[in-house]
Amino acid sequence: MKTLIISLAITGFLTYFSTAKAQQTNLLNDAKTILVVMDMQEHFLTEEIKDSASDSLLEEVNWVINSFPPEQIVYVTSIMRVLSVSFSGKSIDTLPGMNLDVRLKSVNDQVFNKIKPDAFTSSDFSAFLMEKNIEKLVFVGLMAEHCISATVNTALKKGFEVYLVPEAICGKTTHKKEKALRQLQRKGAQFLSIR
Repeated sequence: MKTLIISLAITGFLTYFSTAKAQQTNLLNDAKTILVVMDMQEHFLTEEIKDSASDSLLEEVNWVINSFPPEQIVYVTSIMRVLSVSFSGKSIDTLPGMNLDVRLKSVNDQVFNKIKPDAFTSSDFSAFLMEKNIEKLVFVGLMAEHCISATVNTALKKGFEVYLVPEAICGKTTHKKEKALRQLQRKGAQFLSIR
């Protein structure tokens, strides 16, 4: 009986593992899939999260980037703007330091800027997905409870198949990240392991 239980457990694990690997291979080789690298910018990686978390996140995100064909990767960046008031008048200025982190693997120039947390507020991003007939989105980057959540919620409402790579996503805290990812999973996002 014990041998039968062990045998069934091993069979179940192997079936799950081979199904997960097949799903991963299908996504990585599907032209209708895009990897969305969110907000991996110098400012966020040095000011918003701890150095050790930043290094770990960069390693995981770069691993995922290496797994995808370059044409199936887009980078989404946040533009931070401030209102400046002086004697000469008012102006809206873009804050410096919002470039992609130099340690991030950059494989193409498919970079889309957003002013709000939701990447779909960038008309260029939305147009790109439509032009390429994209059906599946894989997300990595920052922050689970903020920009990733806002973008994933919109993607799900628009009918995209959404995948999250938990080890390549960071939150302000581990608790906030886990809570945000669980909420997104309940709404229909799926977890994907690339390693």
